[in-house]
Amino acid sequence: MMKRVFFCIFSILLVASMTHAAPDLAEQEAAKAYEKARACYNNLMLNESKQKIRANWETCIGQFAAIARDYAETEKGPDALYTEAKLYRLLAGVSHNKEDATEAYNLYNSFTKHYRKSRYNDDALYQMATIKLYTFGDERKAKRLLIQIIRWDPDGDRVRDAKNLLADIRAGKVKAPPQESLKPQGAILQKTPKPINEIATVTPPVSAATPSPEKKTPKF
Repeated sequence: MMKRVFFCIFSILLVASMTHAAPDLAEQEAAKAYEKARACYNNLMLNESKQKIRANWETCIGQFAAIARDYAETEKGPDALYTEAKLYRLLAGVSHNKEDATEAYNLYNSFTKHYRKSRYNDDALYQMATIKLYTFGDERKAKRLLIQIIRWDPDGDRVRDAKNLLADIRAGKVKAPPQESLKPQGAILQKTPKPINEIATVTPPVSAATPSPEKKTPKF
């Protein structure tokens, strides 16, 4: 009888320990994959030649997409999805392909739906608004998204940007989007009060290693 009780207790503890270990393992795997994806991102941002080849963008995008898909519930899940959207937005600035901008918009939209409590929710909404405004000229949709930011979190760090852009739209004074430099980041997600919209031509830092020339013709 005692052996049976002991066996039952042991089985319960074993199952409990395995259940606890599974999420920890997923977090470790996600973190490892994220570091690899971030290295791809940083390498791309440092190399202007690589930025001219669509396949290089797609390689990095694919790595973040895999994390967002396979580790959606881990700490790195939302980071990966947000960065996947960001890469498509930056790619759209290089390719001038509206399909890339649409993909970025859809991914940001997915982020706002799946990670409603994320502190980057307002950033995603703001990027959606700028895509609608600057790429598609849809002022009505842009205004709705900007108003959503203001109502969602009146004290958020994107509220000022949203109010300013909303005022410009209503006054008919929409200017060209601020330029964004491509550069590597220690942490890909960084809260900043400055609006991030389209991208500028990159001048790699002097300290960066000279990139090997690529002879391929860009295919955007």
